[in-house]
Amino acid sequence: MKSTLVKTFLVLNLLLCAAVLGVSVKQFMDREVVKAGTVVKRQKVEEIAKNLNWGATLPWENPADRMTGSFLLPDPQNLNELESFTTQLEALSDLAETRLSQLNEEYTELEGVLIEYETAKSDLTEREAELEQSRRAIAALEVDLSDAKKELKNGEADLATLERQQNALDQQVQGLDAQITAQLTQISDVEAQLVLREGERDRIQALLEACRRPQNGPTEKTIWHEQTAQILAVEKEWNYVVINRGEVDVLPMYLEAFVHRGDQFIGKIRVMQVDRTVALAEVLQDTMAEGETIKAGDTIFF
Repeated sequence: MKSTLVKTFLVLNLLLCAAVLGVSVKQFMDREVVKAGTVVKRQKVEEIAKNLNWGATLPWENPADRMTGSFLLPDPQNLNELESFTTQLEALSDLAETRLSQLNEEYTELEGVLIEYETAKSDLTEREAELEQSRRAIAALEVDLSDAKKELKNGEADLATLERQQNALDQQVQGLDAQITAQLTQISDVEAQLVLREGERDRIQALLEACRRPQNGPTEKTIWHEQTAQILAVEKEWNYVVINRGEVDVLPMYLEAFVHRGDQFIGKIRVMQVDRTVALAEVLQDTMAEGETIKAGDTIFF
C-alpha cells in the first residue's frame, strides 16, 4: 500500500514537473516570439519615424513643429524606460498627425493646383484649337498674299506696258503737235507768200500791160533807156545771171540789156524772171563777143 502511494506521488510529481516545464517552455517561446515581434515592430516604428522626416528640416514646416534630434526608441523590455517609450510613441503619433495635417493641406493645395491645371489644360486645348485655326487662317492669308503678289506683278507689267504705250502716244502727240506747228507755220508762210504773190501778180500784170503797150516807133525810148544795173552772180551751167534790179524797181519781163566791162562790150542778156529786189536774166550766147564771158561786177546798160 505504501509503495503504491509512493509511486502515485512520484507520478504526480513527474506530471507536475512536466506541466511546469511545458508551461515554462511555452512562456519562453511566447516571450521569444514577442521579443522578435517587438524587434520587428521597433524597426517598423523607426522606419516610420524616418519616413515622417523626424529631425529633418523641411521648407514648408513651421519651426515650432519641427522635431529636433534623432528618433531613439527605448527598449520596451526595460520597465524603467517604458515611460520614455510611451512618450516617444506619443511624439511620433503627434508627428504623424502633423504630417497628416500637412499632407491634407498639401492635398488640398494640390487639388486646387489640379483644378487650375485642368482649367489651364482646357484653356490650352482651346488655345491650341485657336492656334490651329489661326495657322489655317495664316495659310489662307499666305495663299491670298501670293495671289495678290502675282496680281500686283501682273498689274505692274500691265502698268509698264501702259506707260510705254502712253510714252509712245505722248511722242506721237508731240510729233503731231510739231507737225501741226509746222503746218501752221507753213500755212502762215503760204498766206504771207500768197499775199506777196498777189502783189507780185498785180505788178506783173502791170508790167505785162506795159510790155504789151504798142510802141510809137522803133526809136521810142522807155523809162529804162540808158539806165544801168550790175551783175551780181553768174550761173554758167544754167546760162543765166543775177542782176540787182527787181519788182521794187518795176523791172519789166523780157527786157534786153547790154553787158559792158568798162568800155568793152561783152554781150547781151534778156530778163526772164523778176523777184522782189533781184532778177534772173538769160545770157544771149549769139551776142557774146568772141572769147568773152560775163562776170560778176559787169555793168548792164538798158
